[in-house]
Amino acid sequence: MDRSELSSGDRGFLTCFEAGELPRQEWNHESHLRIVWIYLVLQGAEDGSARGLRAVRDYNELCKKTCHHETITRFWIHQAARDLVRSPESSDFASFLAAHPRLGDFELILAYYSRDRLFHETAREGWVEPDLKGLEED
Repeated sequence: MDRSELSSGDRGFLTCFEAGELPRQEWNHESHLRIVWIYLVLQGAEDGSARGLRAVRDYNELCKKTCHHETITRFWIHQAARDLVRSPESSDFASFLAAHPRLGDFELILAYYSRDRLFHETAREGWVEPDLKGLEED
């Protein structure tokens, strides 16, 4: 897909994001998912996942977010990529999220990770496999 094929709302979000103009208070779970979804749609699963991960890291640094969490970020990228394969016909992020409402529930991650494992420093700094349920078990 080309940028011009994104909805005007998603294209505007991407432009604002890439210019570093997304207000910090709007950099939340949904906006993390949205930028990842956009890159997945534009670049495919492998390149889009890598670009989405870099984008989240970079924006966290730009926003002075003190706690980039590698495992949480990669978990949500995986979930978004998997669900995009299941519904590639979503024309914009809003319809994608409506088709996959579980992605909006940040607590979903706790079905896969115990709090101790997820919030350990090792998981913050790098990828840690889930300890409660495998990523492919859905």
